[in-house]
This record gives sequence, structure tokens and C-alpha cells, in this order.
Amino acid sequence: GVGYAAGQFLNSMVDLSARPSDAATRQVVLARAAEVANRFAAAGSQLDQLQLAVQEDLKADVARINQLAAGIAELNQRIVTAQGVGHAPNDLLDQRDQALADLSAKLQISTVAADDGSVTVFVAGGQTLVMGNRANTMSVIADTSDASRSALGLTDNGFVRRLQSQELGGGEVAGLLRFQNDDLVDARTLIGQMAAALAGAVNQQQAL
Repeated sequence: GVGYAAGQFLNSMVDLSARPSDAATRQVVLARAAEVANRFAAAGSQLDQLQLAVQEDLKADVARINQLAAGIAELNQRIVTAQGVGHAPNDLLDQRDQALADLSAKLQISTVAADDGSVTVFVAGGQTLVMGNRANTMSVIADTSDASRSALGLTDNGFVRRLQSQELGGGEVAGLLRFQNDDLVDARTLIGQMAAALAGAVNQQQAL
């Protein structure tokens, strides 16, 4: 890892201080320095790959959310129709309950039942995902504060509204966004600080 490569580089500098005119020792120092740089670059690439994986997982989850929302809207319509003619649509109610349970695993939701038998589904602090027989569409969009990161959008009447990650609550999607916005950011910051500290210290000694 980065720490091991940095240690090897610093050890090679110790050897060079004992034999400053030895060409072979100098070449070892240069090779160890290149290895440290490569290790930092590899760490950055690994974080990039994790970010891409988050984006792909978010897209898959959002596709499933849209599928479930559309299914709930359709079940709402069928339940309203059945109750309107005096039938007890128990199977449809069970199917809708299961769809709502599957949806809540992806995203924290709240529901409000209507007198006609339909349910309205809200997400992200009150944004409407399903109302009656109409389902709004969620999408993965670029984060306005950092285009390399992803955010969620909800299309309502043709307007895409960005959903605030801190309002999403629990569920798989919220977990992915927390990993992206907190853990990956912290990792990038720490690796950047390590690289800057090591490079700054080496450059200062080289200048002396």
C-alpha cells in the first residue's frame, strides 16, 4: 500500500545519505519515488472505481424504484375500480402492500390512504412519488456541487427537482449516497493530505 511504498522510499533515502555518490543507490531512490507516486495514483483510481460502482448501483435502484412506483399506481387504479363496484380486492391489497415493502427497502417512504382505497406515497420529506394512478419518475443526476458525484432527481409535471440526500432517511439508496458523500470524500481528502504532506516534506529537504 501507500504506507509501505513511502517507507521503502524513505529507507532508500537513508541509504543514499550514507553513499551519496553511488549511482546505483540513486537509481533505487528514483525507483522508490516512482513507486510511491504509482501507489497514490492507484489509490485514486480505486476510489474512482468505487464512485462508478455507486453510480451503477444507484441507477439500478432507481430503475427498480420507478418500476415499483408504476406498479403501485396501477394497483391503486385497480383497487379503486374494484371497490367502486363493491368488490373486496384483497389480493390487490396484498400485492400493493408487498410493493410498498419492497419500495421501503430501497427508499424511506411515508403513505397516506385515501377514502377511495388508493394510497399516496411520499419520499424525501414530502415529495410525491405516487398519487392515485400517477407515478412520478426518479432519476440519477449529476450533483450540482460536484459533477463527479451523483444525486437523485424527481420529475413532477416535467420539472426535475433534486432530492436532498439528508432528507432521504433510510434505505439502500440513502446508504449509497452517504457512502459517496461522506466516506469517499473523506478517503479522497485523507489520501490528498498524505500525498501533499509527503511531497512537501521531501521537496523541503531537497531544497536544503
